[in-house]
Amino acid sequence: MAALLGLLLALGAGFGLGFVDAKKQWFPHDLVVALVHRGEAAPEAEPAPVPNEHPGWFEPLPEGLSAEQSEAMLRQLDALGYADTYGEADPEGTPSGVVLYDRERAQPGVNLILSAHESGAMLCDMEGRLLHHWHLSFHELDPDESRFGSDYWRRVHLLDDGSLLALWDRLALVKLDRDSNLQWSLLGDYHHDIDVTADGTIWVLEREERMLPRFSSEVPTVEDFITRVSPDGEVLGRISLLAAFENSPYDSLLFKARRGGDIFHTNTLDVFEGEHANVSPLFAAGRALISLRDLDVVAIVDLDSDRVVWASSGMWHGQHEPVVLENGNLLVFDNQGHHGRSKVIEVQPFTQQIVWSYEGDERNDFYSALCGSNQRLANGDTLITESLRGRAFEVTPAGDTVWRWVSPYRIGENGIAVLMEIVRLPPDAPLDWLER
Repeated sequence: MAALLGLLLALGAGFGLGFVDAKKQWFPHDLVVALVHRGEAAPEAEPAPVPNEHPGWFEPLPEGLSAEQSEAMLRQLDALGYADTYGEADPEGTPSGVVLYDRERAQPGVNLILSAHESGAMLCDMEGRLLHHWHLSFHELDPDESRFGSDYWRRVHLLDDGSLLALWDRLALVKLDRDSNLQWSLLGDYHHDIDVTADGTIWVLEREERMLPRFSSEVPTVEDFITRVSPDGEVLGRISLLAAFENSPYDSLLFKARRGGDIFHTNTLDVFEGEHANVSPLFAAGRALISLRDLDVVAIVDLDSDRVVWASSGMWHGQHEPVVLENGNLLVFDNQGHHGRSKVIEVQPFTQQIVWSYEGDERNDFYSALCGSNQRLANGDTLITESLRGRAFEVTPAGDTVWRWVSPYRIGENGIAVLMEIVRLPPDAPLDWLER
């Protein structure tokens, strides 16, 4: 009888944890979704545990944990950040690097490539030839490796003199010179995105765990901030995004938040400098566009009043990289809102009219459950990074592909390295430092 009772309790706990995960989408929910949607049927039998051979992978939770222990372990796993691979690479012999290049129609320039196979970034020409390489391992920054995280860069920002800002998700923000020498570093829970304004001020997302009874009295809540950093690496101040919502008419969007943990998962930060203010005063200088993945919300924050002044939800799910275009429209990478595939949309933010889209379909199985980015190029084309499959491609307004890059980088035996982002720099970008 005792054995039967124990079995029933275990089954009930497993069902409960599964139900809560499906509702709350705690880590590793997104990873499971990413694996299932790789175009392969989900296995009927329970898969064997994945060996912990490289940062970011996980093993199943041990049996016999209480609900509080399970929650604590899930939060520890979540602190590791994204994995560096989410699936197998294409069969051996499949072409990689630049596999398509229409010289007549593709936007000229050079490509800044950020891949999860290393703590580094590459600058390559349109044919894939390496022009420059930056690299710094987190072990070199912190030999004791006392912090949890992944040893690859989540985001970089190239400065005019060839120096580079680099971000380890939830570990550190650093500045390197063109030869990868460390100029300064900030250890901390910086994550996802960096922006730099014309005066050299650095803006970065930061997070902090603390008890917030509004969301949970049992587990800490992750609170996101916009942090301002001087060009020399001095922290000048920060704004709480939670307070910015609570002090605004958009506080009701917080009703959708989970009970504790990472309630926002802010993944994009774009600080306005007035370049789009002629379209709407909402785009005035001193405001910032943000993306909250776990609320499916894109919002604008006034950095002077610390208030959300505009927000939109319902047209995307798990989105990344909203950017304001010259015409005032938003370009958004919609990760999970398109019938089991992804799409990139250009939307008029005030009427919600979709004026352009690139969608995954049966012919083009375009999907990245996590990460991903989009960039509108000077010739009207759109450069799209399909992160989990290690691909990037440039499409015309008509949807024709005129440039494609496939990652040659592997993790473990045959895991495809996550392609964090490819950014196209225009032909007139200041690159004279390369010659020096």
